Amino acid sequence: MGLSQKDIGSKVDEIIDFAGLRDFMDMKVYKFSSGMVARLNFSIGIHCLKHHNPDILLLDEVFGAGGDIDFQTKAAEKMEEFIKGGATVILVSHGLELVKRYCSRVIFLNKGEVIDTGDPEKIIESYTVFSKTKK
Repeated sequence: MGLSQKDIGSKVDEIIDFAGLRDFMDMKVYKFSSGMVARLNFSIGIHCLKHHNPDILLLDEVFGAGGDIDFQTKAAEKMEEFIKGGATVILVSHGLELVKRYCSRVIFLNKGEVIDTGDPEKIIESYTVFSKTKK
């Protein structure tokens, strides 16, 4: 991800601590649960992003990484730093509360087709009605 060995080495402890995996560092990664792997991946990605400071950031269902509420909260706070830091953020999510909280403009897609675009409240209402008619 564009980091030197020195950069990686200097961030290892920070990555492990953010992921909340300090107690498991003697365990082989292949023995990690899927949630542990997701937390580690998220933590590595976040720390690489901090290093690169991107202008545009694509986030695809990232807020559910790792499962437990404490990690989700910590992950959301970290993502808010990027959002408030001036990067253009494209958030892909089925989490309507997240969309409401973070988005200023929404594009509602269904099978790759644009159904509606605009204000989050309006589009969420459109999505909710659309979803109910599809059941």
